[in-house]
Formats: sequence, structure tokens, C-alpha cells
Amino acid sequence: MAQDYLSIALIFGGSVLCLIGAFGIIKMPDFITRVHASSLIDSLGAVLILSGLAVYSGITFVTIKLMIIL
Repeated sequence: MAQDYLSIALIFGGSVLCLIGAFGIIKMPDFITRVHASSLIDSLGAVLILSGLAVYSGITFVTIKLMIIL
């Protein structure tokens, strides 16, 4: 039960950060600031999403694959 809530929180947090990064790409004025906004936020968002998926799957071979992707 707690595992489900933790995975939902991680996936939701990662999704929100990816949306903020996408908004930064649209809103920033020039190329350098767009790259900066997207690289920082989207990297953390991807880590949170993959961590949430690993928590959700439990201790399985899928978790090992997700950690390799991470």
C-alpha cells in the first residue's frame, strides 16, 4: 500500500517537472536558456519517473532494467 503511494508520488512529481521543463522551452527567449531550462528540469523529471516505476515494480528483473536505463 505504501509502495503504491510512493510510486504515485514519484511519477507525479517527475511528470510535473517534465511539464515545467516543457513550459520553460516555450517561454525562454533564446537557445541557450531553452537548453538550460530543459536539461536541468527534464533530467530530474526522468529520474523521478524511472524511480517511481522501479518502486512500483518491486524487486524484479524489470527493476534491474529500469536501473540500467537510469
